[in-house]
Amino acid sequence: MEMYSPTFNFAHVLAIMFLLVHLPYWFVTKD
Repeated sequence: MEMYSPTFNFAHVLAIMFLLVHLPYWFVTKD
């Protein structure tokens, strides 16, 4: 299992960006 594979890295970046974008929106919508 490679820790520093480009695909793994890319997936992590996407996941973090997704969380950063959607978490505040989710908290606002949750009320």
